[in-house]
Amino acid sequence: MESLDAGHRALHDEGANELRHRLEGKIETDFDTARRLFTLICVLQLRV
Repeated sequence: MESLDAGHRALHDEGANELRHRLEGKIETDFDTARRLFTLICVLQLRV
């Protein structure tokens, strides 16, 4: 269970960093906000 949690955390951390990189120069965001935004995008994608 813990390894799944760690993998999930790592995936969302990596996604947040990529999101920050792609939004650079367009909007300014901190890591925590980017991580929450990445998580929201993932959840919305699952509902489609």
